[in-house]
Amino acid sequence: MDSEFGPATYNALLNAQRVEGIGVDGVYGSQSRSYLRWPSRTTSGNCAHGYTFGL
Repeated sequence: MDSEFGPATYNALLNAQRVEGIGVDGVYGSQSRSYLRWPSRTTSGNCAHGYTFGL
């Protein structure tokens, strides 16, 4: 994590907003904050929510 909101972060946010069914605008505002949390990891290390961050 580098504290930058670059293209990979923007695309990951768009994807997460789509998956959650909230407004897809690429802005991490109050609606995104209320729906999105740090992803849980499975025992294999994969994201448990099905997000494909940056992929």
